Amino acid sequence: MPFLPVDEYHVGIVCALPIERAAVRAILDEEHGTFLDKDAQDHNTYFTGRVHNYNVVIASLPAGVDGTTAAASVATNMVRTFKGLRFGLMVGIGGGIPNLDKGYDIRLGDVVVSQPTDMTGGVVQYDKGKSLDGGKFQRKGCLNAPPLALLTALGALKADHESEDSKMHTYLTEIFERKPKLRTNSYTFPGRGKDHLYQAECRHPVGNATCDRREGACEVHRPSRENTEPQVHYGIIASGNQVVKDAVVRDLLRDDCGVLRGCTLSLVSLWSGVPIVPPEVGLGTRTVVIAAIDPTFHATVQEALHLLDASSFGDY
Repeated sequence: MPFLPVDEYHVGIVCALPIERAAVRAILDEEHGTFLDKDAQDHNTYFTGRVHNYNVVIASLPAGVDGTTAAASVATNMVRTFKGLRFGLMVGIGGGIPNLDKGYDIRLGDVVVSQPTDMTGGVVQYDKGKSLDGGKFQRKGCLNAPPLALLTALGALKADHESEDSKMHTYLTEIFERKPKLRTNSYTFPGRGKDHLYQAECRHPVGNATCDRREGACEVHRPSRENTEPQVHYGIIASGNQVVKDAVVRDLLRDDCGVLRGCTLSLVSLWSGVPIVPPEVGLGTRTVVIAAIDPTFHATVQEALHLLDASSFGDY
């Protein structure tokens, strides 16, 4: 299909990693191709297409580059080139932060979607703030919530999942039929044997994927699920400029902020280039975040965009 006029692309999707971009591209119902008609100073590489009735543009961070500054640059250039964008999605892989005591049993392959709370807009920048006496850290800043059109669609999606099966399995089956190489490249669920949750106090030497203690002694035992279908969780997502691979820090984020998903490098300040949003806000009012705990399940984006047809965006 030939490219559409630039102002007919209304959804921007940003990914941090090439494997995330590949997964997002796989959900396109129709591919328009690599978009080349851009400003000479715009160094992004865009791929365009359609998901259901929405024309989308996909961009990712430069290879080998991460962090909030790089993400903000990608988003700024995207908004400058595609002036018709109505909202943005940050889609990528993250580490889950289970809270079994409160019923948040997040596992490999599950999906977390950012959702505002009374205190946050759905995303917490965990490493921005002040270091105080006694090793305490005081977080600063506030990130805006997504637009109401996305939040009402999110509410509808949650309601549908109460009484109907998710359509993700159908979408994933179609994706692997169209793009079988994704299965070869391990974009499928790796199996329950790869999904282990260890007690926070059990330290693993750097480079060790498993615990050195007696097998199973440090693992948190969780009841088996009836199937391997991904479950969708809604709540706070943590973001910052450093990767968290320390279980103690992970649990501190959970207890301090109620975070459901581990840290991503690229989210905060993603849409600071949107003119109507003050730069110090960091995350613009047009962004929602979808994080897969495995690169397979970006089909949630497809399911969510199908629901948005019932929404009227207008001008924010």
